[in-house]
Amino acid sequence: YMPSEAEAEGSAGGGRDLGFGLLENNVSETAGENRSPIPAGKLGRIAHDRVIRAFENRARLAREVAKRVRDAVGSEMAVLAKLNLDDGVAGGFWIDESIEVARMLESDGALDAIEPTCGSSLQNPMYLFRGEAPVHEMADSMPRAVALGVKLFGRFFFKSYPFEEAYLRRAARQLRSALDMPIVLLGGITKRETIEQAMADGFDFVAMGRALLREPGLINAMTKGESRESLCVHCNKCMASIYQGTHCVLVPEAQRP
Repeated sequence: YMPSEAEAEGSAGGGRDLGFGLLENNVSETAGENRSPIPAGKLGRIAHDRVIRAFENRARLAREVAKRVRDAVGSEMAVLAKLNLDDGVAGGFWIDESIEVARMLESDGALDAIEPTCGSSLQNPMYLFRGEAPVHEMADSMPRAVALGVKLFGRFFFKSYPFEEAYLRRAARQLRSALDMPIVLLGGITKRETIEQAMADGFDFVAMGRALLREPGLINAMTKGESRESLCVHCNKCMASIYQGTHCVLVPEAQRP
C-alpha cells in the first residue's frame, strides 16, 4: 500500500508531534509492469509510451510524497525513503530504473538519505528477507480459513532464497556510485566487519532488523568489543510475530524489549 500525498503529510506531522526524530517513506511497494515485452511497429510505440508513463507515475508519487512530508516536518525530522533496487517479480523494477528515480529524489532535495531495498511484500516477500521461509509459522498466526490456504499453497508464495551476509551490498553499491546524498545499506548485516566494510564502500549508515531482534544490545556489545557477530540464525520466524508484537522466538519472553 502506497499512501496518498495527503495521507503521508498527515502521518508525518503526527510523528513530529509525538517527538520522533526520523521518518522513513516506504516507496518500495509500488511495483508495476515496468519491463513488459514491447512489440514492433505502432503497437510497439504505444506500449513503449505506456511503459514510460508507468515509470514516470511511479517516480512522481514517490517524489510528491517526499516533498509533502518535508513540507510537513521542515527541518525538525530526518526524512528517508526506502527505494527498491529490484522488485523480484517479472516485469518489475530493477537497478537501472531505481538509479533514475533516486537521482530525481536527490535533485528534489526533500530527503536526507535513501535506503535501497528489494522485493514486494504482496508478490514476493522472501526476496527481501532471504533465508528460511516460515510457512507454517505464518499460517499459525492467521485466521483459520486463511491458515489452511497458507499451509497448502504457502510454499509457492513464500519462496526461499539463500541467505548471505550483506546480500544487497553489490546492488546497493551501484546506487552509491551514482549519488552524492547519504545512502543506508541494509540486508543481512550481522557482523561488525560488514559494518566496517559498508563504511569503506562509502555508505553513510547501515540498517539492522532481525539481528537486533535476536540481540537488542548488539550494537553496544560491538562498540565495546564484546561481540563481532549476531546470534541470529536467519530462520525468519520473527516474520510471523508481527501480528502479536514482533520478536525473536529464540529470545525468552521475559527478556524481550
